[in-house]
Amino acid sequence: MPPQAINPAHLTDPNYFPQTIAANSYRSHHCNALTAEAVGEHVTLAGWVHTIRDHGGVLFIMLRDYYGLTQLVCANQAPAEIFAKCQALRLETVIKITGTVTHRSKDTINTNLVTGKIEVPIETIDVLNTSAPPPFAINQNTPANADETIAYRYLYLRRPTPKEIVIKRSHLTTLIRTFLTKQGFIEIETPLLTKTTPEGARDFLVPSRSYPGEFYALPQSPQQYKQLLMVGGIDKYFQIARALRDEDSRADRQAEHTQLDLEFAFAKRDNIIALIEDLLITLHKNLFQNITLTTTHPFPRLTYRHCIETYGTDKPDLRFDLKIHNITSLFTETQFKIFREIVKAGGSIRALVLKDKATLSRKNLDDLITTALHSGLNGLIWAVPPPLTTTTTPTATKAQWRAASGKAISNQEFDRVKTLTQATHNDLILIAGAAVSAPLLESLSTLRTHLAHQYNLIPPNSVAFAFVTDFPLLAWNPAEKRLDPLHHMFVLPAKNALATLTELAKSHPNPTDQAHVLTEKLQHNPDALLSTQFDLIANGYELCSGSERIYTSTLQRQIMRLIGLADAEIDSKFAHLLKAFDFGAPPHGGAAPGIDRLLMAFMQISNIRDVIAFPKTQRGQDLMMNSPSPPSPAQLHDLALKIDYDNLKPERIEYLKQTKTFKEKLF
Repeated sequence: MPPQAINPAHLTDPNYFPQTIAANSYRSHHCNALTAEAVGEHVTLAGWVHTIRDHGGVLFIMLRDYYGLTQLVCANQAPAEIFAKCQALRLETVIKITGTVTHRSKDTINTNLVTGKIEVPIETIDVLNTSAPPPFAINQNTPANADETIAYRYLYLRRPTPKEIVIKRSHLTTLIRTFLTKQGFIEIETPLLTKTTPEGARDFLVPSRSYPGEFYALPQSPQQYKQLLMVGGIDKYFQIARALRDEDSRADRQAEHTQLDLEFAFAKRDNIIALIEDLLITLHKNLFQNITLTTTHPFPRLTYRHCIETYGTDKPDLRFDLKIHNITSLFTETQFKIFREIVKAGGSIRALVLKDKATLSRKNLDDLITTALHSGLNGLIWAVPPPLTTTTTPTATKAQWRAASGKAISNQEFDRVKTLTQATHNDLILIAGAAVSAPLLESLSTLRTHLAHQYNLIPPNSVAFAFVTDFPLLAWNPAEKRLDPLHHMFVLPAKNALATLTELAKSHPNPTDQAHVLTEKLQHNPDALLSTQFDLIANGYELCSGSERIYTSTLQRQIMRLIGLADAEIDSKFAHLLKAFDFGAPPHGGAAPGIDRLLMAFMQISNIRDVIAFPKTQRGQDLMMNSPSPPSPAQLHDLALKIDYDNLKPERIEYLKQTKTFKEKLF
C-alpha cells in the first residue's frame, strides 16, 4: 500500500518554490508560476501530460513538471496539425508548448492550484518523448503493488505524495545543517570503506583486490571515527551519514539508512539531550506545524525500567494513555488456581484498562481474546464492573462482575483490581499473567498497540516525543551465555556503575572473575549497573540512541573483556581506538537520530521504504537495478574469491540457475 496521501504543499503554496527559473528554449516559466498577473504573456512550458479531458471537441490537458500543474487548452478550431497532435497524446508523454496566458472562465477556476485562475491555449506543440503505459496510475495516489513501486521507482516518484516526501526530506536535512552550523558544529565526512568490528549487526563486507583474502566493511555507523575526531581536537562534529547493516528489513528498518551523526567534546548526557530537543522543536516549528506535539517541551524523561513495567517496551507510543498495571500482589491468596500458581512461581499478573468500553458486545470481547492470542499471550481475562446502582435497601443484591473467568475470580478480587488500576464502572479491564514477566510484558505491549489502532485511541497528525534514560549497561545473554552491552560497548557507565567497575577491577583482577561476579549481580538486579545511554522515542519507534562515551583505554578494555572479547581479538580489532585514548582523549558524547524514522514520525508514515527515494524490498532486493546480482567469473578471479556452491541454500541455487552469467558455467 502507498503512504497515506498528503496535501502536496507545492501545488497550493505560491511561495513553496521560487517563481522564476533560468529560461531557455524548453521553457520560460515552470508549471507552478503562472497566475492571473501573467495573463497576456507569451510563454513556453515543458513537462509531462498529467491528465487529458475531452469536452466535445475541446481538449483540456494538465501539464505537470517538478514544480506544479498548468492547464493547457486545445480546441478543434486550432490548426489541424496542432489538434491532431493533442488528440494523439498519451499520459506521461513529455511535451513542449508555446501559448499566450488567458483567464479561465469563472466556472472552471480551481482554487486548489496556484495556477487555477489561468490556462494556456496551445499555439505550438512538440512531443519531446513518448511514454509506455505506466504499470500504475501516476496522477493519483491509488493503491499500487509494493514491488512495482520499487521496480518502477522513477515512475513512483512522479506521484504527488512520494514527491512531496522527497522534497520535505531535502528541506529537513537542509534545516538540520543550518541549525547545527549555527551551534558551532562542522560537517566532516568519514570513510565508507572501513574495518569489520563486532558492533552488533552483521557487516557488509567488501573484498580487497589489492590485498587478496582481506576485506573492508561498510560502516554500521561512524561511531569509532567520530570518537577519534574528538581525540583529534574537533569540538563539535556532525554528518548526514549512511549506515549499512546486513540485517533483515522490517517496517521501520532497511539494510541501509541515513542518520544524523553528531558528537561533541566535554559533553554530558543532558547537554546532548538538550541539543536534540532544541533541534526537534526547530524542525517542528519550521517544517511540520500541521503536526500536533502531544508531549510538551521539555519532553518527558522516562526511565528504562518504568517504560518496561508500564508499557512493556522501551519505546512506547505515548500518544495514547493505556498503561500496564502490575496487580500481582492482589492474587497472592487467590482461589483461582492458574493465578495462584503463577504467583507461586515468581511470575506476574498484569492488567490493561480500556476506558469507556464496558458495553462491548460478547462478540467484541471474544475477538479481544483472539487478538490477545495473536499478540503472544497464552490467554486473557476480560472483566466488566457492575453498573452503578442507587438502591440502598438492606435486601438489595450486590451487582456481580461479568468476566471471562466466570466466578473463579471473586467480586472482592475484581474490586481490588478496579481500585488499584483506578478503573471506573464504564471501563473494561483486561487481565493476563505468566510465570515469566519479560515475554508477558512484551506481548501486552503488542496488544496495547493493537487496541490503540482498533479503538482509535491515537490522535491523528500527532507526535509524542520522549527521552528514555537509565538503561542497564550490560545484560545477561542466556543464549550465548555471556554479558552483552544493551546498546554498544563504547557507552560510558553511569557514575555509580563506574565506581562499581573500578572496585571490581581491584578486587578481581581476572576478567573472567569480574564477568562472573557481575553476572550474579545482574541476574538478581538488572539495574545494578546503569549507563549514560538515552534513547529518543516517538510514536512507538526509537529515533536515536546517544550517550557519553568511554574515553580511557583502561575502562574500554575492561568493558570489552566483560562482554567476552579476548585480548588478542581486542588488540586485533580495536588497537587503533585504544591507542588513541592513550593520547589524551577528552570526555565526549553524542547521538545519531535516524533521518528516515524522524521523517516517518513527522509525516505520519508507517513504512520506512516510503521515506527513502530508492528503497529495498523486505528481502533486501533492489528490483529496479536487479541487485544483488552475481559477479562475473573475471571479477571473482581478480578478487581471489571462489563461491562454495555446494553449501548454498536451495532457493539461492534456483535463483542462480535463472542467471544467464552463471547458467552454463555452473549447471
